[in-house]
Amino acid sequence: MPEDTVTELSRWEKLAQAWVWRALYWLGKVVYRVIRTAVLVLIALFLVLKIPAVQRWTKDTVTVFLSNQLHTSVTASELHIDYFDVLVLRNFCVKDLNGDTLLYAGHLKADVRFNPWTWSKGAFQLDRAVLEDAYLNVYRYAGQPQFNAQFVMTWLNPPSTGPQKSKKQVNFSVDAVSLRRLRFSLNDQVGGRRTLAEVGRGDIDIRKMSFPEGIFAISEAKFADLGLVSDVLAAKPMPAYDAKNQKMQAILSATIPAISAPIDTTPPLRFVIEHFSTVRSHVEVHNYLREPIRIGAADDINYNHLDIRNIAIQASGIDVYKGVYQARIQQLKLHEQSGFEVTNLAVKKLRISKEKVEISDFLLETPQSVLGENLVLDMKNDRFSDFQHFNDSVTMIGTLRDAWVQLGDLLKIAPKLKTVPFFIDNQARVVSLDALVFGTVNTLHTQDMRLEIGDVVQLDGKFTSHDLANKGREHLDISLTNLQTDIITLKKLIPALKLPSRFDALGTLDSKDLVFRGFFQDFSTVGQLQTAIGDAQFDIKLNLKPGKTAAIYSGDIALTNFNLGAITQNPNVGIVSANVTVHDGKGLTLESASAFADVDIKTFYFKDYAYQGVKFNGSLNHEQIIGTASGTDPNLDFTFNGEITVKGDSSKYVFV
Repeated sequence: MPEDTVTELSRWEKLAQAWVWRALYWLGKVVYRVIRTAVLVLIALFLVLKIPAVQRWTKDTVTVFLSNQLHTSVTASELHIDYFDVLVLRNFCVKDLNGDTLLYAGHLKADVRFNPWTWSKGAFQLDRAVLEDAYLNVYRYAGQPQFNAQFVMTWLNPPSTGPQKSKKQVNFSVDAVSLRRLRFSLNDQVGGRRTLAEVGRGDIDIRKMSFPEGIFAISEAKFADLGLVSDVLAAKPMPAYDAKNQKMQAILSATIPAISAPIDTTPPLRFVIEHFSTVRSHVEVHNYLREPIRIGAADDINYNHLDIRNIAIQASGIDVYKGVYQARIQQLKLHEQSGFEVTNLAVKKLRISKEKVEISDFLLETPQSVLGENLVLDMKNDRFSDFQHFNDSVTMIGTLRDAWVQLGDLLKIAPKLKTVPFFIDNQARVVSLDALVFGTVNTLHTQDMRLEIGDVVQLDGKFTSHDLANKGREHLDISLTNLQTDIITLKKLIPALKLPSRFDALGTLDSKDLVFRGFFQDFSTVGQLQTAIGDAQFDIKLNLKPGKTAAIYSGDIALTNFNLGAITQNPNVGIVSANVTVHDGKGLTLESASAFADVDIKTFYFKDYAYQGVKFNGSLNHEQIIGTASGTDPNLDFTFNGEITVKGDSSKYVFV
């Protein structure tokens, strides 16, 4: 290439470089001036916003705007903006359309993360939000079709006409929230509900909050002095149909066009709390509709007026997603006003869905009792409303292992047991229980059951039941491989078993292969019984429904070395071994009793002599025994017909 050509190119390169540097210089000056101007504007805006008069103007502008939009009074005593990242609002108050306070916030502080770039993209983030001395008052008095807060909800979500255009999505997030002295009041006279909720103190650290992604994850939530009071009252529903409502409906139909909402493409929200705790909390639930004034003993749990105090909870792994609730409970403590106390409830896995409730590997402790293992509540129709028909629509599947419960705790949980003398006299005794339980309340089954009440009751076996919650229709099918108790305990456990005191001689009772099948007042029972005065085998049917004087019975009883004298309290009567068959029996009093009986006496001691081979075939008709007796004893060989009449303290004997 010629030398002059190279020189010419070099000159143009130098000229181009000069223009580039000059352009960069002027661009830098422009950028500098823009940045300087922006900084000066921000400083000026900051200085302006620091002026009290400007802050008052901003506060008044916002409250007047809201007042005009809501057609009610919206006020605030102070709005303070500092460094573009701190906003403080004091004594913010919104009245409802009746002039009552709907919302009040004594102190609201927000630490805003200053980032104009993310703001331009519709993302706003708070480093911390503080809310103190706030109150939300929602009510619906009798005759009012809507709650007092409905007008605010309508303003926030106005009805639209025609297809809605997609709006730019705004993502709002906050890293931490502090709550102090919050109250929420709901008074629904139409629905018959009244609720008061309180938060004394709450601190929440949020790990991630992204509604477009469908996630709200809290790393830790710590509360203290939570309170909930819920009252059930007599409802005052709106009239189903009247002219006034018809006119209002016509006006609404004419003024509000049909709503055509866009398809919601927002993913379902997943709510997570990694660690949750609360202390010094309380819950009250009162059903004034069912029980206007609390009745019953002060030391009984009244389920119409629950008052639970000193609640402390530590939980983790709380996960709420698509209607499924999951959690682990490390500790739960509470104290009910009756004196019943839970010192600890721990659940390794709690899962609640509309299909079932699963409580896996739980441990429940009171000062006197311990329960644990697994429980599943399966909803028949896969909906929570099945709990309203719990006895028939919720299937229980549970296992109890090494559980022990003090009877005093049972009396607090089930006060009706106080009608059973045994529970009153043995409140300090402990029930030990192992069992597999499944079925609904009205179709309940148990297997592998072992129950011990101190040293007075021991049983092993299984049972099936039907209609336990339907009075008069309760049916049991009990099969016990072993039952050990004593007659005194049995009489206290079953008050209806009104045996004379002379039957106390039976002493300890040891039953094998005992079967009870039927209703409480119409049943059959088969088994073997060892007592302190002899052994017995029985197969008995008894129907008490017609009453004691008309009761129907039949069966077989085999006595072996049974001390009949201890029961009759007759010193001349001793041990008997016999087979007794009773049929067509009716009436259980001396005046009403009638039955046919076949008696085969193997051995019978009378005045210290053992009679053998005595048989009797006859009938009992009220106070008269008629029949044929025969004996093949070596010292007494006889056959005769006769009758015995017993009236009061006198007896009449006629033999042929």
